[in-house]
Amino acid sequence: MTYRVRDVGIDPAVAVPAATPIEKAETRLLEAETSQIFVTAHQQAWVGVVPASEFLKYRLMGGDLTDPVSCLQTPISYFATLDSPLLQVATLMRENWHERLPVLEEGRLLGVISRNQLLRFLGASLETLESRELRERAEVPRPKFLVASQSGVKL
Repeated sequence: MTYRVRDVGIDPAVAVPAATPIEKAETRLLEAETSQIFVTAHQQAWVGVVPASEFLKYRLMGGDLTDPVSCLQTPISYFATLDSPLLQVATLMRENWHERLPVLEEGRLLGVISRNQLLRFLGASLETLESRELRERAEVPRPKFLVASQSGVKL
């Protein structure tokens, strides 16, 4: 069975419109206690992402906090859809050092999927598979040609 993003579920994305002042976007990021904030255009059309490190760098450089957050955004060419296979998503995250990937539908930001979500889901799935296999093994009838006796197995 191929698991997909929709099987795991997604978290809401912390997002702000592209015209939001940097200071407000930074406040939103800190209130949400996340490491990145997504930038959207009209109707949640996904535009880019701003990691917390960019806010810090901008402040250290003495940047104008009334500038739009879009001046800090980085376009990301990697994203998932609800139908993306989990193996593909996990590989993409590992190879590109992403902690989270945006989940899009027709260019609109639906939410995010994180490495922790994948780990939890895959761990729970493996436990379920292992316990199912153990139950199935326990329920298998013994072969009829083996009969136990006090002296051992009699053929």
